[in-house]
Parts: sequence; C-alpha cells; structure tokens
Amino acid sequence: MTADQVPLKVLQGLPNLMQLVIHEAFICEELHFERGFPKLKELSLRHLIGVKLMTIHNGALALLETLEIGSSPQLQQVPSGIRHLENLKSLIVVDMPSHFMDGIQEAEHHVVVVDPEAYTYDDEVIKKAEAMRIL
Repeated sequence: MTADQVPLKVLQGLPNLMQLVIHEAFICEELHFERGFPKLKELSLRHLIGVKLMTIHNGALALLETLEIGSSPQLQQVPSGIRHLENLKSLIVVDMPSHFMDGIQEAEHHVVVVDPEAYTYDDEVIKKAEAMRIL
C-alpha cells in the first residue's frame, strides 16, 4: 500500500460507516479496496485525478448497494472485482470517458447513466436532477 492509500486504510476500519463520498482525494494510479467497510452501503467516488485502475478485493464492501463513479478521466475500466459486490443494486456513472463506458456491459449490474448536465453545483452541494437514463 502506498502512502496515498493510507487514508483509505483508516476509513476501511470504521465499523459503522454507511455512506462515504471521496472527492479529489487520491493522486495514486491504483486504488485498492481490501477487506473493510463492514456496513458501507453507499460509496461515491468523484474526480479521482490520476487513478487509472481500481480493484475491489473479495470480502471488501460486502454490504455495498450503490456505487457512484464520476468525472475520473484516467480511470480505464469498471473496477476490477465488481462481481464480488453481491448486494450491489446500482452502479451510477457520471461524466466518464468512452473507454470506461465501453466496459459497463461487463459489470452485470443495474446501471444508471447520469447526464453530466443533470448535476448542478450549489454551494458545493451536488443536487441530482431527475434526468436519468436506465440501461
């Protein structure tokens, strides 16, 4: 684990964390979710500049129901190991490049693609508009 991933390791140990938003937090090339986050149900990953690969290891994020990935232009593909997320109900993708979107079909989960214009920025709070398309 690199020094850039130390905060993630600390967060993984929080036993009652149910929702997590990570925004512009990592500058490493690879992000690994290992065992941890025992009660996490919602994970939002936005603007991860520099992250090219993301791996979800077996046993990590066991209760995760919603995974949102957005505006991370260097992320090359859907996170490796997404098949381990047995409780995943929604994979929400916002403003991702075409090479990432090409891998969505392999995710084998319900996918919601959100139009980037459906998000408005108001006092650093992102409000979702109702413009969603279900694939």
